[in-house]
Amino acid sequence: MKLLEGSNPSLSAVAAHARALVLGALVVMLAATFAGCSSGGGGRGPLRVGVMLPLTGPNAIDYRTPLQWARDNVNAAGGIGGRPLELVFADTGREPAAKAASQFAKDSSIVAAIGPDNSGDALSAGATFAKARKLIVTPSATSADLFRAFAGARPQYVWRPVESDIAQTRELLALATGGPEKSIALVTGELPYGTTFFDWLGFLATEDNLHVTATVRYDQTAQPCDRAMGTALDSNPDVLVAVPNGEQQAACMASAWRARGSRPRLLFSNSAQDPALISALGPAAEGLEGTGLAPDPGNGFTQGYTGMFHQPPPPYAANAYDSLLMVAYGLARSHGKTGAALADAVRAVTAGSGPAVGWDAAGVRQALADLAAGRTPAVSGAVGPWRFDRRSGIELVSSTYEHWKVAGGQFTVAGYLNTANAPTAQAGLSEATATPSSGTAAAAVGGAYQPPPKTGTWALLVAASDGWDNYRHQADVLAQYQRLRANGVPADHIVVVMANDIADNTRNSPKGTVRYTVDGPNLDVGVHADYSPTTLSADQLMGVLSGQAGPATPKVIGSGPGDDVFVYMAGHGNDNGLYLGLGQPVPSTTTNYSVLTPAALDGTIATMAAQHRYRRVLVALEACQAGTFGQPLRAPGALLLTAAGPTEDSLSANYDPHLSTWLADQFSYQLWLAESPPTLTMDRLYQRVFLNVAGSHVRAYGPNFGDPATVSVGEFLTP
Repeated sequence: MKLLEGSNPSLSAVAAHARALVLGALVVMLAATFAGCSSGGGGRGPLRVGVMLPLTGPNAIDYRTPLQWARDNVNAAGGIGGRPLELVFADTGREPAAKAASQFAKDSSIVAAIGPDNSGDALSAGATFAKARKLIVTPSATSADLFRAFAGARPQYVWRPVESDIAQTRELLALATGGPEKSIALVTGELPYGTTFFDWLGFLATEDNLHVTATVRYDQTAQPCDRAMGTALDSNPDVLVAVPNGEQQAACMASAWRARGSRPRLLFSNSAQDPALISALGPAAEGLEGTGLAPDPGNGFTQGYTGMFHQPPPPYAANAYDSLLMVAYGLARSHGKTGAALADAVRAVTAGSGPAVGWDAAGVRQALADLAAGRTPAVSGAVGPWRFDRRSGIELVSSTYEHWKVAGGQFTVAGYLNTANAPTAQAGLSEATATPSSGTAAAAVGGAYQPPPKTGTWALLVAASDGWDNYRHQADVLAQYQRLRANGVPADHIVVVMANDIADNTRNSPKGTVRYTVDGPNLDVGVHADYSPTTLSADQLMGVLSGQAGPATPKVIGSGPGDDVFVYMAGHGNDNGLYLGLGQPVPSTTTNYSVLTPAALDGTIATMAAQHRYRRVLVALEACQAGTFGQPLRAPGALLLTAAGPTEDSLSANYDPHLSTWLADQFSYQLWLAESPPTLTMDRLYQRVFLNVAGSHVRAYGPNFGDPATVSVGEFLTP
């Protein structure tokens, strides 16, 4: 709960507001009655909005009060064409969010829904509602994946009056770099909430020239924080950012930090901003600090809420209030129509540039009147101005955060932070669209290498993971396979490593297909998997690459001094290397896998160079922290392209809501696009992919490769 101070309205003002609500409700009831009589009662009753949020249980906060307040203000203003709003609550503290989403999506009397509260459920519910062509607004799901998954949809059925946690990550870094600090570490969980911080901290830190000493991720639902905190603290950062999944992990993190002498500076994300943390730690909570979402401090929402309900607003109160206003204003513009008409109406409302209206009862009344008259006002909601992504909608591009500290046994506000000056906000775009600044396009490629004439092409394509959730890795490999075959590279010159468990998976539809884009062509045609990553070790994989055939690896790369070799690998990685046979991002002690280390890849290519087993070699590596592989690579004629720098994550792309999975990886998809035409030179290809990949810095390594401006990508993709 945020403990913010503000002046209270007078009792007479509160009483007058209450009288206005009662009179407004009577007007709505009479209008609805007469409208119902004149139309025979068909479709003239209340407009029912489903609410699926935790009202009880450990994750419950008071969403009900701000939603009802917004409803009352809408109904007091006459409702939507005389029809009142009605809230239908489903307590996700008692039933799964997926069940509530399915029921609301199927219920024709529900015009739209608000919720769920967390990002994992919101991603699933968003797909459910998109299929049902029904509007859904989540007030508090802040994963960047929600925007990336649905940004290309038309109409846009998924919305949220909140920025993703990329913005909070940016503000945490702003706090961290306010003094002499130059290095940072991160500890987070593997749930969707923590994933955004993990995915984006390295990218934003690189843009700010801030050194990342460690990014540590662990299963917060089953493991204590001690080992993860120890690893991060041992990396000796100036600042440690901690992202707990709740009060218990926050208390664990704070205790581990105290045990190490309360050094370095510790900054928490908003998930630690819970009174239960202070209760659990007692005096040890004093001085803890972090960031949390806040309403615009100048718009009076906090003061109005405190005066109306005699307590400060809980987290996400302003976002919940605005969620219902988005639905109400959309219905007003669509004249009560739902489906695509409502989705398009919300898009128009959020882009309104007419007369300014505020969030309070008077502002709601004016907004509804303007919309009824065909005008689209510029709305300044409880969260602040409604500035949504100008291309896709979905989410805000700027918002307010508070810098909180624990003082005197309570959360206090040390100051406010606003993301309005972020480069993306200035451009009117979501933080999830952030691409690297051109000044960070470092490429360690050059040298005076002169190869012999070309005689052929060989390729090793590796999807290092297995399982449906890693659909994209196999799709990446299949896309490269089809490109090579279409260009004329013979099948016996291509070695394919993949689990081959996607096309006929029980979750796939239609069976036998693997696609790279939604409704794109089937890639799983004429492809034979030579090996599975679950049975092939890293040593065996390097043997395949270097032409060392054996009983378990009969098919190998048989390249010679005149052959170009293309190596493409996609999977899960970290600073240890690329994991073969790992189906989840975080390695566990119960999973069998093998690790391809940077030293092993470098040693293999160096040996191949010494044995004249290639003319040139191009390695494209799709994995988190893939830049780790570039540090030792110095073999002549070798070039490595990585999806991310040594401390960054790589991100997925092309979400299919019908399959509930990502069809591609962003770097790999952009690389695949840039490979056509094959005449594009390697320096131009690198620049193109670098500038079109959001959230990571694509890197190029090859100090002895030669001049990339004289080498075309087609050398590695054609016979």
